[in-house]
Amino acid sequence: MVKDPHAQADKIYRQMIDLLQEAVAVYVDMEEVESDDEEHAPLKEEDMIDGLVEEAVERGIDEEHVERLFKTVVALVKKSAEG
Repeated sequence: MVKDPHAQADKIYRQMIDLLQEAVAVYVDMEEVESDDEEHAPLKEEDMIDGLVEEAVERGIDEEHVERLFKTVVALVKKSAEG
């Protein structure tokens, strides 16, 4: 039996909303941590994005589009965290 692709897409997009909400909470927590400890050093967003883009390209996803996507997601998370 083949699953309904519309239902599958809907489920994935709702999971993405949940993950965005989780990312906002993590960003808020990260902003509250004030430490010189390397483990709690500020997130280097460009380094993170570069790593994610590299992994996506290895999986066959277009580099330009995925880079734009992650930059947009990071901006959205930051803006949402600000309230």
